[in-house]
Amino acid sequence: HRDLHSFPTRRSSDLFDAFLNAPPQRWLYDGYARVDVLESLLIGGATLPYETTAKLLEPLFVHFRKERWNDQEHGRAARALAILVFTDDPAAGASQIQESLANAPLNFSALQTLVVRIGYSNVPEAFEILERLRSFPHAVQHLGDSWVDAMARIDSPDSRSTLMGLVVDRSSEIDRKSVV
Repeated sequence: HRDLHSFPTRRSSDLFDAFLNAPPQRWLYDGYARVDVLESLLIGGATLPYETTAKLLEPLFVHFRKERWNDQEHGRAARALAILVFTDDPAAGASQIQESLANAPLNFSALQTLVVRIGYSNVPEAFEILERLRSFPHAVQHLGDSWVDAMARIDSPDSRSTLMGLVVDRSSEIDRKSVV
């Protein structure tokens, strides 16, 4: 991975700086552009610095907290939150995601987007987020296969143990029903 500051062209750095130094907007028209730029840098192999990334996304999160009635804002917030575990400090990113979910929960569609994306991060912090989602009422039921797939993609001893626990619990439930 390449560090953002050593990204090959000055123009990429200028674009990043342009978002950081942009004047506040009443309607965050550049919210999708911010997320798209960061996702493009990740796909290109850049390692995003957490502090800079969090600053760049903060206006989007502020806007989301004000406009939570809008389903589009939920989707954009989910994409932005997922980026945070792909930075050079996934623990700080995961902490921010968990704090955000506690203070401004996503709808189930956006939560599914978040789950799918963080599953690809393959970091222990993503496992912690997925485990925490189990405590949300009805979350795992609504997320279904997306949650299971994300847990499987993480492929850590903890995620395998959790998935095996689900299988064992389910088979015990089936055994109890067949006895009755």
